[in-house]
Order: sequence, then structure tokens, then C-alpha cells
Amino acid sequence: MAVLQKIRERGTLLIIVIGGALAAFILSEFIKEPGGSQSRGDGSVGSIYGEDISQEEFSETLSFVKNTQQSQNLQEGQKISFAWDKLIKDKIIIHSAKNIGLNVCGKELYELETGNINPNNVSPYFSSFFINPETRQFDNTLVNSWLENFDNLDNDRRSIFLSLENEAIQIRYEQKYQALIEKGMYTTTDEAFRVLSDKSQNANVSYVSIPFSTIEDIEVTDQEIKDYYIKNIKDFQNEKETRNN
Repeated sequence: MAVLQKIRERGTLLIIVIGGALAAFILSEFIKEPGGSQSRGDGSVGSIYGEDISQEEFSETLSFVKNTQQSQNLQEGQKISFAWDKLIKDKIIIHSAKNIGLNVCGKELYELETGNINPNNVSPYFSSFFINPETRQFDNTLVNSWLENFDNLDNDRRSIFLSLENEAIQIRYEQKYQALIEKGMYTTTDEAFRVLSDKSQNANVSYVSIPFSTIEDIEVTDQEIKDYYIKNIKDFQNEKETRNN
């Protein structure tokens, strides 16, 4: 229950994620197009949760976004905004998940990479990359081959594998966090009974219809309005100022 309470207290994080596009607008002040970024005085392009985002980290995320199928039809500025939104979401999810004790262990990560226990558990990032050229299906022997020879892989392949691994971990954190939120939001038996009871209640109502056409027209003068206002001025005054400057 303590975990669920923490999630409820952090409900505003969802609003922050949705508002990521606003931060992207701020970031645009530091980004130069095409092909590079203009850093702030401290060498970073922004800050999330007090953590500075380096040019290198943002460039890696932007490169990943550009290599995804979803971004192929986006303009350069849209890709930059999408990359910044992704960084915001990733940082918030990881920060929040770790604060409530969520983790992705080594065995779980291996299952995401290979589906060794259940093929349905393979991360889409791995299942779409390690394709057998003959069957055109996911082949976990290819993943195992990369893992067994990881130290001998060239820098590009290492970078690709680590990027896929990072995305798989991120998605798993999101799934776990979302599952806890869903479990923490439910309808109790008493609430369900009350709603059902309200819907099943009937009432008999008697009313009289007075056609509008039968009402005599009444003219109200400006003076009458003024007199009414002065007489009832207290009804139009607030004891305490409620306006926000």
C-alpha cells in the first residue's frame, strides 16, 4: 500500500510527461539546425530533474529517433522536439520507478533480449532487429551470438546493441510503473454498490407547465436595475479577494 500511495502522490508526473512539448520549445533556443547543437554556458543543452543533459546524450537520442520508422515523415524540428520529449519521459519514468523500488534485473533483461522462457516476452526492439535472413523471423541465436562475442564486436555494433538494450529496459520500466498505477486506481465494492443503487432508484414527480406565451411582457428600466443592485450590493461583493494577478 505504501508503494501505491507514493504513486498517487506523484500523479502530477503524468501531467509533466504530457507537457514535455513545452520544454522542447525552450530547448529550441539551444539547438542549431541542421546537424548540431548549441550548448549553454555549462556545456549542456538542458536539464531534467536537476540533471544536465549533455550534447552527446541528446545527439544519441536524436540519432535514435531519426532511425525509427515513425519519424521518417517528420521535419527536422519535429524530430528534435520528439527527441527532447523522449528524454523527458525516460528520465521521469526511471527516476520515479527507482524511487519506489522498481528494477529490471539481469534475468529479466535477458528474457527481453531472447525470449528464452517465453517468445512473447521479447522486446520489439530486439525482435525487429535480430531477424533470420531465411525465415524473416526473430532468431534469438543471433542475439546470443552477439552477447557471447560482445567484447569482440566493433564499436558500431556495441553501440547498436546497448541502444536496443536501453530502450528495452526503458519500456519495461514504463510497463511496470503503469501497472502499479492501474492497480492503485480501482472502484471499491461500496462505491460500485452506491452507483448501482443510485441508478436503480425511481421517483415520482408532479409538475405544472406554464407556456411562455401566457406570461405578460415586463419591461425593466435601467433605474430599477440600479436600485436593485444598490439594495443587494452585498451579494455582489467578496469578503476576500480571489483574483490571481
